Amino acid sequence: MAKSNERNIEVGIVVDEYGVIIDRLYEGDRVIRGTRNEYKEKYAINFNKKELFCKVYKNPIKELWNTLSIRDYAVATALIPYISYKDGILRNENELLNMKQISVLLNMDYDSIRKSFATLLKNQIIAKVKRPPQYDCDKLVNCYAVNPYLFMSSTDIEKEILSKFKESKWAKIKGDTETEKREKH
Repeated sequence: MAKSNERNIEVGIVVDEYGVIIDRLYEGDRVIRGTRNEYKEKYAINFNKKELFCKVYKNPIKELWNTLSIRDYAVATALIPYISYKDGILRNENELLNMKQISVLLNMDYDSIRKSFATLLKNQIIAKVKRPPQYDCDKLVNCYAVNPYLFMSSTDIEKEILSKFKESKWAKIKGDTETEKREKH
């Protein structure tokens, strides 16, 4: 326990497993549990906290590997850095991406990207959506959203995007959580 300088108002007691009083708590005291210190000694807390990240769901990604060719799997995973926060639409520095721009970013020829995108669309890994471009809100352009049941850059997703994928096979792939596994045993 970290003790404060002012020990005037008692707010509690600390007892051992037998009920024997081993210490008293006063207003302003902080309780530091040994397990928290042990945790801090073992783990780097908030590792890469300021770095952008994307969730990749373990069970669907295994099935994705078994479904796609190596090239299409590589394209699907190469799109991860371009998945935007909140809507899952492919963007580069907030600019909506089309296939031609994606082919340049991924350093692939346009025909290869076009073929891969046809496969990704067919398998509901991506979907076409319409959005206004960054500087012209009067028109809509085609762009691509990534299935949030596979990859997400946030904990929240636009319901419109979610509805495009809710019937996909990826939405139905669920694995046992660690808690469920422990409860079964």
